[in-house]
Amino acid sequence: MARTVGWRGRLSGNDSAALVAGVAGVIVAYWLAVLVAGVVPAATAPLAVLAVLLVTLVPGTLVTLLSGLAPETVARFAVLAVALGVATVSVLAVAASLLLPLVGVERPLSPLVFGLLVTALVVGLAAGVYRDGVELPAAPRLRPFPTVVALALLPSVAALAAAAMNRSGTAAGMYVFVGCVVGVVLLTTTRFVPRELYPATVFSVGLATLLHRTLLTPYVVGADVQGLVAAAERVAAAGVWSPGVGGLAVPAVTAVPAAVGGLAGLDAHTALKLFNVFAFAFVPLGVFVLGRDVFDETVGLYGALLLVFYHYSFSVTPGKQLLAQLFVVALVVTLRSSGGRVLRTPRTAAAVALSAAGLVFAHYGTAYAVGSALLVAAVAVTVARVGVDSYDRRLSVLVPAAVLVAATGWYRFADPDTLAVVSSVPAVAVDQTAAFLGGRSTAAGSGASYVAGQRGPIEFLNVVLYVVVTGLLVVGVAVRSLAVPHRLRERALPADLDFTALAVPLVALLAASYVLSLNLWADRVYQLVLVVLAPFVPVGYRAGDRLLGRVLERWRTPTWAGLAALLAALLVVNSGLAFAVAGSASTSTFDAGANDLVFDGRERGGAEWIGTYGGVVPVDGDGAASTGEVDDPGEVQIYTDSVSAQLFRSALPPGYTTADVVHLRSRWRPDLDRDRVRDGYVYLRAPAVVDADGDRPDATSSIAAADAAALASTGNVVYTNGGVRVVHTGNATG
Repeated sequence: MARTVGWRGRLSGNDSAALVAGVAGVIVAYWLAVLVAGVVPAATAPLAVLAVLLVTLVPGTLVTLLSGLAPETVARFAVLAVALGVATVSVLAVAASLLLPLVGVERPLSPLVFGLLVTALVVGLAAGVYRDGVELPAAPRLRPFPTVVALALLPSVAALAAAAMNRSGTAAGMYVFVGCVVGVVLLTTTRFVPRELYPATVFSVGLATLLHRTLLTPYVVGADVQGLVAAAERVAAAGVWSPGVGGLAVPAVTAVPAAVGGLAGLDAHTALKLFNVFAFAFVPLGVFVLGRDVFDETVGLYGALLLVFYHYSFSVTPGKQLLAQLFVVALVVTLRSSGGRVLRTPRTAAAVALSAAGLVFAHYGTAYAVGSALLVAAVAVTVARVGVDSYDRRLSVLVPAAVLVAATGWYRFADPDTLAVVSSVPAVAVDQTAAFLGGRSTAAGSGASYVAGQRGPIEFLNVVLYVVVTGLLVVGVAVRSLAVPHRLRERALPADLDFTALAVPLVALLAASYVLSLNLWADRVYQLVLVVLAPFVPVGYRAGDRLLGRVLERWRTPTWAGLAALLAALLVVNSGLAFAVAGSASTSTFDAGANDLVFDGRERGGAEWIGTYGGVVPVDGDGAASTGEVDDPGEVQIYTDSVSAQLFRSALPPGYTTADVVHLRSRWRPDLDRDRVRDGYVYLRAPAVVDADGDRPDATSSIAAADAAALASTGNVVYTNGGVRVVHTGNATG
């Protein structure tokens, strides 16, 4: 059943004082750490932790307490505190960047200025909490003790496994880690993991799964996130966020990590990794809270684990889309906690506004997708409520309308090109649909293109697993949707009407992504909708389990054991363990030489050499992407594989330097034509150079060893470090 919570009383004077004293302690400890870190290097670690707390949990806790929601559980409170804290600091960073330069403060995001701003904000919020007095959620009982200890140690196992991989290249620790997670998932079907430990289980498994890959390198992992860290570096260097300096209209994932890095004394890579991983770790917990509030604890548990084990959730450093989902769960949790009556108090409206602002400041795709789905849901709930007095939950159209209007206004101001992309989606969708129906082509990045590209038995198994998961998801949404007409005939409505109404348009978006790319690509669309749809998978499983029990009468599948096994299998495949056992590991978690999006210091060293000695210089660009052409005399051409090209988005970002990165091979140009390689540099990363395999064509992200040797022989190898060769070449290839 849904829970509506409100003010739960006042803290005693001593309790209020203790809360404010704790906040004051964090502030004092942070500024002392700032002073000590200048002379004691060992103080850097506590300084980083305190800086993250100062911009997330501390302001978020105070804002949550002032919002009027007074969450009744620690899990719900933690999700709202982190989300509202990040949103509040994002708004502060933008406001400071736009307003303080008008009064002569040129670097408002510098460590000293922004540190003082955050401190003043926290002091003001703490004064409000002390004046009002509110109730904190009761601490949960953590038992049995052995299970609690195992969950607490799981992130450490992930860190040790990554350390062993970094130090010696052995994947033994990774096998142990994935095995431990699988064991925890299977134990959730037993008494060893009671319901009281479900939130701790979700958070521990989620954080550990994120860490096992992100700790393989001191740098960020992924493609788009490389551009984000480059933008964060520009913000940190300028000491101010602006569309021109930031390059992206997403200050929540550029300006805030840059400011956190300054407060913590960290470089942009480390700050973004630390901050984003910490923040995104609360998204699965938010999915658990939604699943528990709408359905029950078990649905919440397995829905959250599904989100964690989906490959896009942990294969890259959390970037725009993943961080945006923190604000999605906060927005939906807040709407449900208030019964949809967001305007009942200014404080509740402010909490909704902060969540919406964080969403808009994080990712345009998620903002428009979720805003549109909420608008459809609000209209559906409003229509369904006509004549049904027993249903008192509302979903105002004002909230999604405000999200869509705010997103449009913000992107018009900060990044007009984004609006051009959004406005082109309908026309592109029509064209791609016509192409699919006419049998002409499959849109690159659509679900159909992913399925068609799978090869081998394990990849086929992965497709089967996702088909089963998607089938359960559709069944779950269908079961809850079909309950609406039945209840309407009884002049009643199901308590989950608003949540189910939100799910239906997201299912439609997921279905469309099978044939359309929608500028997001199918794997990202799947991850985007899971933040709402994941709880419907266990709902669908339970419906199927009950149906099977009625059909067979005497025998039923073990309750939840099948779903737990399905999720464990999903992790085994998506983590790369299944491929490693079969001897074909292609991810750095199980193969140190994999050609994926994990770049080490040697590989970055080669890129930095080109930046230092290759004639690449910064330019006063507007953040526009490089044209990819090779005939601009003002640019330095860098030829490399499509995976290594992603590294240059942070090392030598096109549009902000004179570097122009050209793919040697791509799906549109699968054959390497050495005549295309003109004056410039060829960047040969060791994992990208592969020996020819006669049984199957080389991936377009690789370079054949013979081609690499030919390129090196026709130019001059000007830099090598064992992980990278940089070849200076003229127009003499072929």
